Amino acid sequence: GCMFVSSISTLTKLNLRSTCINQNGVKFLKSFKCLQVLHLNGNSSQRHVGDESCFHTSEIKSLREIEFELSGLTNVGVKHLSHLPLLENLYVKGNRIGDI
Repeated sequence: GCMFVSSISTLTKLNLRSTCINQNGVKFLKSFKCLQVLHLNGNSSQRHVGDESCFHTSEIKSLREIEFELSGLTNVGVKHLSHLPLLENLYVKGNRIGDI
C-alpha cells in the first residue's frame, strides 16, 4: 500500500484513516517531501500507529496538519511532533496523553 503510493512525489494530502497502517507503513511516508496534511486517525489496534510513528512522521518537515486521533499515542509521541517547523494543526483526541 504505502510503498506504492510513496512514488507520487508531489502528493500534498494523504488520508489513511482506519486503514490498519502500522509503524512499518508509516516509515514509507518520509518519502513524501511535499506532504502538508496527513490523517492517521483510527489506526489503534494490536499493530497501532503509536509513538514510534510520530518519530517517523516528524521527519516530514512540510507537514502543516496531522490527525492522530485514536491512534495509540502518548506524550512521548507528541513530543516528537513538536519538532515540525510548519505544523499548525494537531488532532490527538482519544489517545493516552496527559499534560503536554
